[in-house]
Amino acid sequence: RVFGQFKSLVGRVLKEFDDNIHVIKPFDVPSNWPVVPMIDFHLSTPQAIGYWAVDRQDVYYCIAETWENYSADEIADDIIKKVRRYGWDIQDAYIDPLSKGDTQYLKNRVGTDVKSTYNILEERLSEHGITIHVASKDKDSGVKNLQTRLKGPNRMPTLYIFDNCERHLY
Repeated sequence: RVFGQFKSLVGRVLKEFDDNIHVIKPFDVPSNWPVVPMIDFHLSTPQAIGYWAVDRQDVYYCIAETWENYSADEIADDIIKKVRRYGWDIQDAYIDPLSKGDTQYLKNRVGTDVKSTYNILEERLSEHGITIHVASKDKDSGVKNLQTRLKGPNRMPTLYIFDNCERHLY
């Protein structure tokens, strides 16, 4: 109920999302499935890292997440540890474009030799064969892509989230 009236789906980000369909129990991800970390970098709130796997039928699974106040080095460590611990095939990672400009506020105090989060991650991850890319800020296109995958062709969804990915579900 909203303002005394019955309302359905009010406040939901993705109305196509259904817990009974899209939330699944975790399973061991095969080592031949590509896994891509998606990093949403923040200056004042915890860093959000979603780990997405894709199977051979082009079905996407959110298999893990990190939601912590991490530095750039700690973000790199989190990704590298996941590769070592689970044997995931991580070759690419994507990060918010704002990570390239996160040093602007420090340059007046510290000088111009400050590395951005993007540069630190690029340096650290490249040592492990992982290429970092700048993600798009096209929110409308991203939402449309999610809606399409949640519905799927012939009403067969192509996007699922492990039930232990609490922040994604929130």
